[in-house]
Amino acid sequence: MALILHTLWRQAAARFSCNTAPARPTPPPGRGRGRDNKLQHTPPDARSASSPSSSSNGQQEKAEWENLNKLLMRHGLKPVSLATPQNVIVLDSQSCLGIRLALKTLMENTDRQQKVMQGLMETNRSLRDEIQQQSGRASRQEQRANDLENVVKNIKSKICQLEDETIAKVCQQQNQVRELKKDQQASQVIQIVLSEDSNF
Repeated sequence: MALILHTLWRQAAARFSCNTAPARPTPPPGRGRGRDNKLQHTPPDARSASSPSSSSNGQQEKAEWENLNKLLMRHGLKPVSLATPQNVIVLDSQSCLGIRLALKTLMENTDRQQKVMQGLMETNRSLRDEIQQQSGRASRQEQRANDLENVVKNIKSKICQLEDETIAKVCQQQNQVRELKKDQQASQVIQIVLSEDSNF
């Protein structure tokens, strides 16, 4: 920003050297700026105090420069000094208008760029928040899927355990039935033998 303003001032100084009043000598280098590197501009009312229309134009131009200085200071730049000392560069109206419009355009472009940057930052923040939310949802869904998988594994394990227990009980019952049948057969044989012995 400062480099652009410095370039504009250098170009303006080159133009002003051709537009200075003929009665004034060309100021030596470095005297066209103040101690704080401010562009010295003689108010129009000091040059044209004899004409009412010129005085009115000068007041309007002074007000425009003051508005521009507010923009410059708001952007952290040094204001243009409006002074009436001797040995200063006299700016014609056309040159003043050109510099003023250039500076205003520069400030407006800077404001637009800042708004665009703020919009991009807000969009980036919104996208980051949305990504974090989606990541959180994906993580929760993954955890839920893992929990369901563990539940299914536990159910399968219990089913296998119940099947084994059921098979074991069936086998035990079958063995008991066989034993009972053997006992019944043995008791029947004993009864037959006893009945035969009693007949003799």
